[in-house]
Amino acid sequence: MVWNNLLDWRNKEYSLNGNKINYTKSSANLTELKNQEQFRWLNDVSSVALQQTLRSQDTAFSNFFAKRAKYPNFKPLHIRKWICDCGSTHDRDINAAINIHTAGLAGINA
Repeated sequence: MVWNNLLDWRNKEYSLNGNKINYTKSSANLTELKNQEQFRWLNDVSSVALQQTLRSQDTAFSNFFAKRAKYPNFKPLHIRKWICDCGSTHDRDINAAINIHTAGLAGINA
């Protein structure tokens, strides 16, 4: 969700205003997003995971402009498993289970 929202914003900023977006601007946009009523739930998500999404997208654009990769794509949510360019396998359901488990443990230990 954060990846797609940020990518949409980056695309619009460039096509409408010619603005190139860097990590700092992305981070500011994420802060604005978290303040919007429909996205307030992002305040409950680990900031580490959110910042990693920003870094990953920034890296994706750096690789694109260096002609090492294709233009970053939107992430369809119906795809449950995928393999990234680095060879690492990702599974949305396993990642969600790990995040829920970690949050639960944090609540118990608080």
